[in-house]
Amino acid sequence: MTDRRDTALVAFVERQTGIPTLNWVRDAEDANKAIEALKDWINRITPVTWNASAHALRARRMSVGRWRKLAVVRAQCRVLAEPVPVALDALSDAELQALQSTLGRRIRRLKDRRARA
Repeated sequence: MTDRRDTALVAFVERQTGIPTLNWVRDAEDANKAIEALKDWINRITPVTWNASAHALRARRMSVGRWRKLAVVRAQCRVLAEPVPVALDALSDAELQALQSTLGRRIRRLKDRRARA
């Protein structure tokens, strides 16, 4: 991704749904088109497991939202060719968010360096 502006996201969603403004995306089917397209796009960059069994999450006492955040961090580590932090599951929500942000910045810098090379 090279354009991080909101207008780029709006244009992407319009290409997927035909709806020109994000505020007008009201139907779940239209929203799902955009969400699935974003997930496909991310999967082209690095594989992400988007679904976890409810039983497995309950056994670990983990919400789907937290599980997805952990999946994003694991994918970010793969992009950077780094090992996943050992204590990843023990991070607080704030620590997990900070780690995601840090890894995201590093990925963007890496992509910038590759683009200039």
